[in-house]
Amino acid sequence: MNLACEWVTEWVTRLEGRGRDRALLQAKRLLVACLATAGRTEEAKSLLASIAAQCAEQGMVRYPLDGGPQVVPLLRALRDDQIAGRWPPEWPTVPRPFIDSMLESAVLYTR
Repeated sequence: MNLACEWVTEWVTRLEGRGRDRALLQAKRLLVACLATAGRTEEAKSLLASIAAQCAEQGMVRYPLDGGPQVVPLLRALRDDQIAGRWPPEWPTVPRPFIDSMLESAVLYTR
């Protein structure tokens, strides 16, 4: 799985600054899944926070959730970090109502 993380990281790096914002967001979402699967949870949470902040600005509730089954547990962990005051200051701000709406949408989506 570490090889997959390396490849997707290279993809992200190649897309940065190229004006292909949607492709970059897709690559980052895939990287979240790779990092989570590889057990690199803190890195996955940090990147997911960045994606969630960007999606919150656009009202894109479903987009992060379509990143795979690893996303919902990570979102729960992000919400827990917010509640417990463990949100790292270097992470972008993600409105808690937005995280809650993503989690609510995930529950509705899986029914």
